Amino acid sequence: MDKLILVDSIGFPMDTKVSTLHLAKNPLIKYLYPYFSSRYLITRSLHQVYHQDHKISEELIDRYYDLSLRPGNRSALIDQMSRTQRYDTSSYSGIKAETLILWGRQDLWIPMEHGYLFQKALKKSRLIIYPDAGHAPMEEIPEQSAKDVLDFLK
Repeated sequence: MDKLILVDSIGFPMDTKVSTLHLAKNPLIKYLYPYFSSRYLITRSLHQVYHQDHKISEELIDRYYDLSLRPGNRSALIDQMSRTQRYDTSSYSGIKAETLILWGRQDLWIPMEHGYLFQKALKKSRLIIYPDAGHAPMEEIPEQSAKDVLDFLK
């Protein structure tokens, strides 16, 4: 099966205005972050990632916090967030796989316009935009996004 699924994916140049990503580029923060973890930062990030605040529970915050404490996770996260991205978007036209692109209209981290850019660049693609979801529709609206994925994979 030659299929690809993108969910609010990074892949085009952008000038982010998300403060968490700006913080990650600060050399002092980059150095110190692996040695501490803050429920406050995790809670703040979840409020940026989720559009529907009522879905952010103490249990969800605890899960993300616990995951952040696993060995290597904090270093990997800060490395990913602080990396200077370079994109060769011209290579996207060589992707032949049928592609499903899922996007939360309320994504504060990656502009929705990037969903349209992926749709244009990937000739065999279909874009689904979820009006009431943010950066993680698979978590915010798991039933709908899973149904769309399963329908695509059939």
